[in-house]
Amino acid sequence: MNKDADTINQRVDQLFTRHSQTRYWITLVDDRYNHSFNFFFNILPQKQRHKSIPLHSLPSDDLERLELTVNAIHEHTQLTIEIRGFQGMRWPISGNVIQRKQRSDDA
Repeated sequence: MNKDADTINQRVDQLFTRHSQTRYWITLVDDRYNHSFNFFFNILPQKQRHKSIPLHSLPSDDLERLELTVNAIHEHTQLTIEIRGFQGMRWPISGNVIQRKQRSDDA
């Protein structure tokens, strides 16, 4: 496993408290302005406010490193990974489409 995935997985384990009626997921965002890929941990308790906690950032010049990191996160946790800002892009190793549908709030 790579160092980035270890860092993210460690932080996810600390934040994932398994409360009932609470939704947890990870968001991966392509920040084109800062040239980085950002990971966030999202917590949505029922009838409360949504919390989004920054986990880690990677430089946006290495898509292969990002793919390996995402695969390692998938192996560690069963949380959903929501991907934003990757329209029309493919993973360099597997060749799969990164983001299938464009969201209405994506720039």
